[in-house]
Amino acid sequence: MGKHFTITAAQLNPTVGDISGNIKKILDIYQKHKNQADLIVFSEMIVTAYPTDDLTLKPFFIDRVMKGVEKLAQQIDGTGAGIVISAPWRDQGKVFNTALLIHDGQIVAKRFKCHLPNYGVFDEVRLFSAGHLPFPVEFKGAKLGILTCEDMWFPDVASHLRKHEAEILISPNGSPFEMGKTHVRLDHARKRVSETGLALFYINQVGGQDELVFDGASFIMDHQGKVLTQFPSHQEYVVTTIWEQGVDRVFV
Repeated sequence: MGKHFTITAAQLNPTVGDISGNIKKILDIYQKHKNQADLIVFSEMIVTAYPTDDLTLKPFFIDRVMKGVEKLAQQIDGTGAGIVISAPWRDQGKVFNTALLIHDGQIVAKRFKCHLPNYGVFDEVRLFSAGHLPFPVEFKGAKLGILTCEDMWFPDVASHLRKHEAEILISPNGSPFEMGKTHVRLDHARKRVSETGLALFYINQVGGQDELVFDGASFIMDHQGKVLTQFPSHQEYVVTTIWEQGVDRVFV
């Protein structure tokens, strides 16, 4: 990582299926923060909101998602921040739960979710194909380890990213609210941080989607497992962080 790397994390309330509306929310944050950050990170499935359920199985819906993201990319210039968004994405005939890094009018990198939850309210095995272990994404002098939601709950993805010299972990999430869930998330995050020695960004969705409520409660954890900032629950929130040669500073 270079001397300075600045990341803005956006905890937002997207609407299921509202591709154009959700992209507008992304662009609003981008326009406000593009000159303040190297990278802006959003939650899992920010383009469609989470969960999309059977919409994911409809080819016309995936077509609209991909066209929407391509148009979005054209509005992300090369002079400001890049963005990490998440969407259902078709690749070689399969649909993946995908994190996309966009900068300078194009999709710079795609990283597919590996571990697909298939319990409780989750039904991802039916909806998505599983990706292989991801490699870090090199961007503006930093090596970013992107792992989506469930991938943070297992050691293999973070370990693989660290093995290949990732310098920071970024985890977009669509994690519904449950009593005690915040402590469970923090426990898993601390395990990944302890195993890798890397700081971790946990960015969660907020808002209600049918019978599910997403509480946000995103957080940023340093390489020693200390929570640098805890986002509020049940409201949109944006935080910008500066990473400076091992010294972590957070400002709102």
